[in-house]
Amino acid sequence: MDITKLTAEERAQLKAQLEAEEKAERSRIEQEREAYKQLVDCTVKASVTKLQLLSAEMMRIKQEVFNEFGTVINMKNELFKVKSGRQTDTFTTSDSRMSLTLGNRVNEGWDDTVEAGIDMVKEYIKTMAKDENSANLVDTVMSLLAKDRKGALKANKVLELEKLAIRSKDERFIEGINIIKAAYRPVPTCQFIQVEMKDEQGNAVSLPLSLSAMYRMAQIKYSSIIPNDKPGWLLNVQKAVENATGRMSLQGNERDFTNLQAFVNAEIAAQRSRGNIRADSVKTEIRTDEGRTVLHIYRNLQLVQTYYIE
Repeated sequence: MDITKLTAEERAQLKAQLEAEEKAERSRIEQEREAYKQLVDCTVKASVTKLQLLSAEMMRIKQEVFNEFGTVINMKNELFKVKSGRQTDTFTTSDSRMSLTLGNRVNEGWDDTVEAGIDMVKEYIKTMAKDENSANLVDTVMSLLAKDRKGALKANKVLELEKLAIRSKDERFIEGINIIKAAYRPVPTCQFIQVEMKDEQGNAVSLPLSLSAMYRMAQIKYSSIIPNDKPGWLLNVQKAVENATGRMSLQGNERDFTNLQAFVNAEIAAQRSRGNIRADSVKTEIRTDEGRTVLHIYRNLQLVQTYYIE
C-alpha cells in the first residue's frame, strides 16, 4: 500500500484502524496477564491446602510412631540393662529387611564453666613442651581443644582428651577435663525418623520421608521404529499399557519390567485371539545394556517398539 496516494480521509481511517488494533492487543495482553495472576492464586491456594493436609498427617504419624516405640525403648532398657540417655535408637526386623532409626538431632552446647576447664587444661599444657614428644602431645591436645565454626567444642574430641588425661595421671589435667565434661549441655533440635529397606537384590534403600528426598515417580515411556505406520494391534497394546500403568508407582526395577512384560504378552495374546495380528511371530524381550533396561517388542524378528521406565 502506498500511503502517499491515500486521501486524507483514507489516512485517517487507516490511523484509526491501527490504533484500534493496538488497543485491542494491549487489552488482550492485560486480560491474559490477569488470567495468569488468577491461575497463580488458584494453583498456590490449592497446592498449599494439599500440603497443609500432608504436613498435618505427617506430624500425626510421626507422633504415633514415637509413642509406639516409647514402649519398645522402655522394654529394651529394662531387658538389656542399658542407659536411657541415648539420643537415637535403631530397630531391625529379624529378617534384616527393614530398619528404623528414631531419636533427636542434637546441637552441642556448653555452659560458661567450660572456659574454666579449658584454661586449666591449657595451664597444664604449658608445662609440657620440653622435648619433641611432649611438643607433639601439646599439638594433639590443642587441636582437640579447637572450637568449630560456631565457637563450640566437639563432644567426641573431649572424650579423646579424657583418654589423654587418664594416661597422663596429672590431677590438674584430669580436673580440667572433668569440668569440661560437666559443662556439656546438649540441646535437642528436632525429632527424626529414618527408614531403610532391602530391595530384591539385597541393596539398602532409604525410604524418602521429606519432600526434598522424594524421587520423581518413574513413568513408562516408549519409542517406535514405525511411528507413522503402526498396525492396529500395536496401537491397542500401547493404549492398554497407558491405561493400566498411568497411575502406578514405578521404580524401574526388575519386578516392574517383569510385570510389564507379562502384561504386554497378555495383551498381544488377546489381540491375536481377536484376529488383529497377522504376523507369524510377535514376541517381547527384556534387555539390559550398559545399565539401562528396556522391553522390546518384535514382529517377525524385527524390532517395532521399545518400552522404558524412567
